[in-house]
Amino acid sequence: MKMRKYLKIFTCGVQDATAYRGNLIVGVLSNFIITAVMFYIWQVIYAANVTIGSYNWEDMKTYLFISFICNSTLSWAAETKISKKIITGEITSDLIKPMGFMRMTFFETAGAGVPVSVISIIIMTVVAVFMKIQMPASPIVYFVFIISHILSFVINFLVSFICALFCFWTENYFGIVKSKQVVVNFFSGALIPLNMMPEMLQKIAFALPFQGIVFIPSSIFMETVAGMDAIYLMLSQVVWCIILYIVQIILWHCAIKKVVINGG
Repeated sequence: MKMRKYLKIFTCGVQDATAYRGNLIVGVLSNFIITAVMFYIWQVIYAANVTIGSYNWEDMKTYLFISFICNSTLSWAAETKISKKIITGEITSDLIKPMGFMRMTFFETAGAGVPVSVISIIIMTVVAVFMKIQMPASPIVYFVFIISHILSFVINFLVSFICALFCFWTENYFGIVKSKQVVVNFFSGALIPLNMMPEMLQKIAFALPFQGIVFIPSSIFMETVAGMDAIYLMLSQVVWCIILYIVQIILWHCAIKKVVINGG
């Protein structure tokens, strides 16, 4: 019965995202344009038919393909919606509901991510055929990737939720969300594969949870890791999910004591 309530929230998230088709399409296209820009930048870099690190041009095309899929699941609108609820005081109506705010928000965000993911996959499937992007032959790779991708969404959501909670103190969300996006995009490997970074930056990136958002799912899809190595990487994603979940619980208990409602 309790799970049924959250499934209803999940369904409402899907309906909410599809109701505003303009925002949905613009959000997906904005991510696609960014990926397209990155594509042509890397194409120029690889024009001399070089291999950078362990990546040749064909590898980089595949990496950009997966990076787009991973980054599209959690939209800008979903991130800002959590923060706006805190800023406007709308969160008070959620607090009196017989559901945990974080869990309710998670299922709502996951639901909103479904149509985004579907459109993103359709777009990138067409692009993959047109650009002749290398795809895995084994169905096991796709299965393992899907699990890793789900874990990447959980990590991305928890990071966004934790950042949103800081709005209890700052009473502003734009700077927090943008700062979060810059840091996550860089250290997740969305802009450049982590193993192509200088050694010092690699050590920092591998010590943070953000690698689980893009770099780990991409490595699994591209089969640069396989077998037990892939299992260990997914276990690291699980560990970070647990750590981030604990962090948000602690921060939530501190934040709820600082509720400030403006204009409501």
